[in-house]
Amino acid sequence: MKKWIISLTALLLILFIGLPYFLISKTLLISNVVKVNRNSTSAARSLLKESDWQKWWPSGEKTEDGRSLDYKGYTYQITEHFYNAVGVDILKGKERRQTRINILPVNADSVFVIWEYQIHSSLNPFSRIKEYREAVESRQVMQDIMLHLKD
Repeated sequence: MKKWIISLTALLLILFIGLPYFLISKTLLISNVVKVNRNSTSAARSLLKESDWQKWWPSGEKTEDGRSLDYKGYTYQITEHFYNAVGVDILKGKERRQTRINILPVNADSVFVIWEYQIHSSLNPFSRIKEYREAVESRQVMQDIMLHLKD
């Protein structure tokens, strides 16, 4: 009877520790896509020109330094400009995620705006679960922001 309980406990422990490795990928891809009914020039202008971000940003407020925007506990900083894309760093606490917002023309009067980044998961199962939960939360906040861009 004792061996059976010890074996069952060991099996459950192995499953509990091993489950994050089977359910959560080593590389997490966080992305959002929204269709915007604007031509590519207008959409690019809204994204590439930092002063225009306040027009569509959900809270409409800059941080104290005036170089970044806050929303739901995250700070967003534009770091790079590309042709039809912009690099945005997302900061929360000590974490910094490098993301990119791309504009993909669909036809003459609409574009897809794609916001994405990757996280390489930790080998620690508890950290891996934490990173996954943070990625899900970050994705939801990014989706809120993207919906404001669409309007």
